[in-house]
Amino acid sequence: MDQFLYWAFHFIIILSLTISYAVYSKMKFPSLHTAQKVAPVLIFFVIWDFLVTGTWWHFNPDYVTSLTYIPQLRLPLEEILFFITVPFAILTLVENMLSKDWFLKQLSNTQYLTSIIGAVKLVLGVLLILSVFNTWWYTATVLLLLIVLDYNMLKKRSFFLGFVFTLGATLIFNYYLTSIPIVLYNDMYKSSILIGTIPIEDFGYAVILYILLIKRAYATKKT
Repeated sequence: MDQFLYWAFHFIIILSLTISYAVYSKMKFPSLHTAQKVAPVLIFFVIWDFLVTGTWWHFNPDYVTSLTYIPQLRLPLEEILFFITVPFAILTLVENMLSKDWFLKQLSNTQYLTSIIGAVKLVLGVLLILSVFNTWWYTATVLLLLIVLDYNMLKKRSFFLGFVFTLGATLIFNYYLTSIPIVLYNDMYKSSILIGTIPIEDFGYAVILYILLIKRAYATKKT
């Protein structure tokens, strides 16, 4: 049964969405058009995963089903599904917040958010140099992407709360993946900073996924 623990991860997400729909029958789900728009983001992350699996991290064979392992992709099917179930849950949350007027409004004092983001990017720049010097390539890649991303969409309440939700979900679900452990990391390619059993880089990874999803899904949508 241990080999189905990654499948259980996806089951928990689907069950949560099903229960939410049972409680709130007006719940909206991402449209096919939205799925098409975010597809390049999902493909980007699958390619990233493919390129670094076996070096930056690998999957514990004790906790993935051998029948679903795809040698050509070096990834278990469960991992590929991660880039379907997780984005689907995130976009479902955002879709439903966008249907409420309160969530469509801007945050108050957005200039403070802009200043905070600018200051954080400066710190990340220093950490990026340190990461490159130490050849922490997972850390460096995450930091570089965090620096170049545009966070202006977070000024809208719905997108900011989705961002907070993503960080919270990362704490829960990545703890599940790393504490069992389903995913094992190579310390040569990352810093040693952990939150529980979760590499701090995973939170940056989640932020990158969230921002890219939101920008692709809603950049041209009037909200």
